[in-house]
Amino acid sequence: DDVTVDGNVMTDIALTVDSTRSDAAFDTIPPRVVTVTTLDDDVAGFTLSDTAGIVLDELGAVDQFTVVLDRQPLTPVVLDILPLDSSEVAADSSTITFTAANWSTPQPVQLAGVDDPTVDGDIGSLVNLVVNPSSDPLWTSVASASVSVTTQDDDIPAFALADTAGLTVSEPNSTDQFTVVLSRQPVGTVLLTLSSSDSTEVVPDSTSLTFTAATWNTPQPVPVTAADDFVIDGPAVSTIM
Repeated sequence: DDVTVDGNVMTDIALTVDSTRSDAAFDTIPPRVVTVTTLDDDVAGFTLSDTAGIVLDELGAVDQFTVVLDRQPLTPVVLDILPLDSSEVAADSSTITFTAANWSTPQPVQLAGVDDPTVDGDIGSLVNLVVNPSSDPLWTSVASASVSVTTQDDDIPAFALADTAGLTVSEPNSTDQFTVVLSRQPVGTVLLTLSSSDSTEVVPDSTSLTFTAATWNTPQPVPVTAADDFVIDGPAVSTIM
């Protein structure tokens, strides 16, 4: 019995007459060969450990799990490390190699979150481990395995205003403007509505602004126009909301 995945092995057992110690009449008997097949009981596979509760973030925190082969290979076994969402998770190596010498030594796989500008919430994804086709032929049919990972989002939804200082419009219809831009990228569409606290004094030229994942970081202008009220009421301060 051994711990090596070596398949079923055929061995020849030769029977020959020892002429130095046998009756001379038997010296002419030709050798006989008996073939014996040893059935291998070792199953190729690998085991993952420390996989529960792997949580990463976009600020640089890392975590890891370990991999070890269940049996000794004849030739090297290469495991490909494949994050299914590379925009959320990165591995410190793309492969791990086990040989007949190190097969029983657990090897670590270190994972890190990938920083992005998107407000996408906490994302769960998988990291797959797959036997590379260049591996020991007796191992290439081993099933892949997956590790669940959560990447915590560090992006806070917000928008920024610019050119808001000293906004002044005059009756009857002069205009001024400020700009709006999102601070982080959205997954979907963000709609900002615009209104005036006193539409008898000033009104925005539109009632809404739309930002998408493609336009989120492009400032959009908001022109505002004075409303002519024909009333002698002096300067008025209004708010665009």
